[in-house]
Amino acid sequence: MRHNIPEKDFNAMPAGLTILKQANKKLTKNQDAFNKLTKRIEKLQKDIVKKQLQLDLALKIFGTDIYTTKQLVTKYRRELIILLWASFLTKKLTKNDQQNLKQIIREHLQIYLVELGDEPDKEIKKIFNVLENANYDESLRNEKETARQRMLEDLEDMKADLSDIDLDDLDALRNKFYEARHKIFNEEQPKNNGPQENKARNKSARQLEAERIKQETDAIQQKNIGTIYKQLAKLFHPDLEQDNEKKAEKEILMQQLTAAYEAKNLHALLTLELKWIHKENEHLETLTDEKLAVYLQILKEQAQQLEDEKREIIYQPNYSVLAQTFGIGVQKYPVEIVQIHLNEVRETAEHFKLSVADFSSDYALRYIKQMIKQWKQNEDEDEWED
Repeated sequence: MRHNIPEKDFNAMPAGLTILKQANKKLTKNQDAFNKLTKRIEKLQKDIVKKQLQLDLALKIFGTDIYTTKQLVTKYRRELIILLWASFLTKKLTKNDQQNLKQIIREHLQIYLVELGDEPDKEIKKIFNVLENANYDESLRNEKETARQRMLEDLEDMKADLSDIDLDDLDALRNKFYEARHKIFNEEQPKNNGPQENKARNKSARQLEAERIKQETDAIQQKNIGTIYKQLAKLFHPDLEQDNEKKAEKEILMQQLTAAYEAKNLHALLTLELKWIHKENEHLETLTDEKLAVYLQILKEQAQQLEDEKREIIYQPNYSVLAQTFGIGVQKYPVEIVQIHLNEVRETAEHFKLSVADFSSDYALRYIKQMIKQWKQNEDEDEWED
């Protein structure tokens, strides 16, 4: 089944902010830069939405199709282990093949226990007990105890306070470990609490001048953002509208305006301003170079933030399973990469299904001998490569 990315309202996104040429007049340098920046921002916004749609679809495929197919593989692997074990107990193979079959079963059993992620049933436990010459429940307890002891040693090395947790609770120890490690990391960060006068004394005149200019620019930026917000708030205020339909529309616009203002998103504010600019009898073409210069600075910063956001989408918590499974490179072609993996898992499930059918047939012993022969060949090739 081929998954397609749903068409989402790319064309329904806000109309572009563009300063149009006036008759017999070329755009100024700042006007041209303004147009290029707004187009770049609009493209980045669309790219981010599109990439999120791709990752969401990849996540859906991973969480449904791949998960379901992997469960099928686990089910078939269990059936295979049971069949191979039954054949092992008949002792109809040579002594050498018997040992090889035992190792094959052990490998499948180890993978099965990881795939299962839960406590196995009595039949599987019984096979484990004989194969490993150890009790499964006891082995699991020993593994947990070993992990607990290692965690305690690490926490003692980090001088963590363990008085508030149960030392037998592995999850509590693990959480305390992450907490202690985070604390150490923060303590190792360079301190930045020196006297302000010393910091100023160590800065050059050029650095101080650059800081002064930045402070002034920030003030101008904030003033312009605040000015646009106040102007549009008067236009969008729903309480001043009598018509119910227009009132509902303005409630939405007011929410968008507030969100854009709180995020200091000049591009969103300008887009809203453009929609209503005729009410104020103003046009983008009338913006002064001074005001445009301030807008350009803000838009450049916003464009950089969007570039960072686009590049780091894969680090969002909801996509962590994709990053952990396929690496951060999955962001480039998420749907294609997950689809390839799905096809591979389906092939594995089909292979196990056929194997279970073969080992359940009257010719099971013949198929098992062929499997052992192939397994030995693979082992010899791996040994040669090593």
